[in-house]
Amino acid sequence: MARMEFMTQLKKELRKKNVAEQEDYIWQYNELLDDYMEHGMTEMEAIRKVGKPEEIAQEIKENQEEVYVMRSSVGLKIGISVLLILGLPLWGSLLLTVILLVGIAYFLIWLIPFIAGLIGGSLLVGSCAIFIAVPFIMSNGLPNFLCSLGIGLLMFGSAVFCILTTIMMCRFFAHLSVQLSKRFLQLFKRRVMIR
Repeated sequence: MARMEFMTQLKKELRKKNVAEQEDYIWQYNELLDDYMEHGMTEMEAIRKVGKPEEIAQEIKENQEEVYVMRSSVGLKIGISVLLILGLPLWGSLLLTVILLVGIAYFLIWLIPFIAGLIGGSLLVGSCAIFIAVPFIMSNGLPNFLCSLGIGLLMFGSAVFCILTTIMMCRFFAHLSVQLSKRFLQLFKRRVMIR
């Protein structure tokens, strides 16, 4: 079974079983197949590992949580609003702390490739400066010329290494940031049915 056929069958099974948020599950299983193939599996192996669309749809349908909420009266809504306003100094500061901690985590994650990029850029500028100065250094003798040329080549090679490492780290950290964001947002995701 090819990937497109698998995804089409999964979509049909989810629709047949009347599963909520079908597009999210389609996207999730598409990403799962991508992850398996990135780790060396073929398309067919990844599809076999994920399972049959009928079984997946049945499992999703059985595992869906439904929280039933009774409609609240106007007095209850006013009471909750008053409690939220009075509790703002407590929950507001906790919410701000969580937001700042998440922001700091993302800042620290992206600080590593930023520093590697800065080092690569400064090595590149330094090697260009040495290459520009090499003709002037040649007048001081052959050993000075060869030493400066070697240092320039070493700096240029290190710059290329740092820049390539920065690009690879950016790809990795972008993927990591997306995964962390998805997991963080799933903490707050809940299905609610109002009666």
